[in-house]
Amino acid sequence: MKTGAGTGLGYFAMAALVAGAVTFSASPSVAGNAYGKDGNPGKGNGQAQSTGNGKGNLASAMGSLNAAHASANGLEHANPKSKVGMLAAYMDAMVVYEEEYALVDWEAYDAIIADIADIDAEIAELEDQIAALDPEDPNYETDKEDLEDQIAALDEDKEALQADADALTAAADAAADDAAGDLEDAANKDGLIDATVVDAVNGLLDGKSEDFTHSDVVHDSEQDIADIINPE
Repeated sequence: MKTGAGTGLGYFAMAALVAGAVTFSASPSVAGNAYGKDGNPGKGNGQAQSTGNGKGNLASAMGSLNAAHASANGLEHANPKSKVGMLAAYMDAMVVYEEEYALVDWEAYDAIIADIADIDAEIAELEDQIAALDPEDPNYETDKEDLEDQIAALDEDKEALQADADALTAAADAAADDAAGDLEDAANKDGLIDATVVDAVNGLLDGKSEDFTHSDVVHDSEQDIADIINPE
């Protein structure tokens, strides 16, 4: 089943293609939200969260995702409806995701997110001014309405900026949704698909496709995929 949930790409570092190969792994802790909207694939939202899957029970938590142990040849020729075939589709989708992520103009995106943060600060200040108004003042209603109008105008500006940010990441968001959907299709324990499980799957699939390698850090893809499958 496809998730249909968007990732929303946010405050992350620009992804890199290493020696022409697309690579995956969890990134070091980086300040910021995931994907501006509420979580951006790539610019890291800190350490990958885990549901506590240790080495002893990780294989159990993975369930049908242990099909990632399949050989490269098995993945290449698997029935698309089988768990192995679904994982092969996941690998292909992740390659597309990384390619789309690398094409995002993150400098422009971050500039928009910074503008949104400035608007949020202005709104907070106006709300403080409203809270400080004296209800007994004869100009209270007029002053309150004026401040509320200013907030409404800023909210419209913020909405327009968010739409611009979303447009910049739309292709990468869609590709991340596709990858997460393929992984979820292959899983039988959705509630346990956290970043640790995704990382383990990626590690097992490492090098079993010409373009899918797990040896170098590109960005926080494991956490991003887990968040799409299991949104908070």
